Amino acid sequence: MSVDLTYYIEFKDKDDPEWKLLSYLIPKHKRRWHRDEDDEDTVIMDNGDRYELAHHDSIQGTPRDLFSENDEISGRGFPKDISKELDSILEKEYEKYAVDYGDGEKRDWRWGKSYALLSELYSIYKQEYNEAFERYMKRRMDSRFDYINGRFDRMERLLEQKKVAKLKPFEKEEEWFDDEDSWEKESLNDAMWFGKWLYGINTLVDFATGGWYSPDEIRVVCYLS
Repeated sequence: MSVDLTYYIEFKDKDDPEWKLLSYLIPKHKRRWHRDEDDEDTVIMDNGDRYELAHHDSIQGTPRDLFSENDEISGRGFPKDISKELDSILEKEYEKYAVDYGDGEKRDWRWGKSYALLSELYSIYKQEYNEAFERYMKRRMDSRFDYINGRFDRMERLLEQKKVAKLKPFEKEEEWFDDEDSWEKESLNDAMWFGKWLYGINTLVDFATGGWYSPDEIRVVCYLS
């Protein structure tokens, strides 16, 4: 069974000590994944239209791996100054889904509880990206040097009137960048995708609130399951 990172987004103004949960109403028929039946996240308007209150998402890949393995941000627990809205949601979630093994004590299935400011995650992203880009460029340059050395070796054998093998064609730029089989290219793609995810969170907060928030005013609260 695969592990998912379930995350919520909180934001706050510089002059306000209280965090707020990012949530929004979406018509049920317009949401790709929705529950046909009504539940606590269903809001019914006076005209009968049904909306779903969206306040979290689940993800895998780099964000999940970082929150499960990175010592800087993993295992912090839920923040002590968590927003009232999110605290209520997490408590209801626990009461609804906690497992009782018959001894009268409920057990939380959520693990790896943590949180991180967007600015912290951006810092990790820059490090991940720089390291991945350096590895990628090194592999690329090594490939070029191998080709050049091969030409010199061939010239030397020709001067010595020795038999030479057919020279491998030089890889075109577009062919090299389309090379999806290398681990270096894959790690670079993962780092870039992580950066886009962070940018998307920042943009989503700005769009939903009509404001402008810095990475220090946005955080991700999450757990693994």
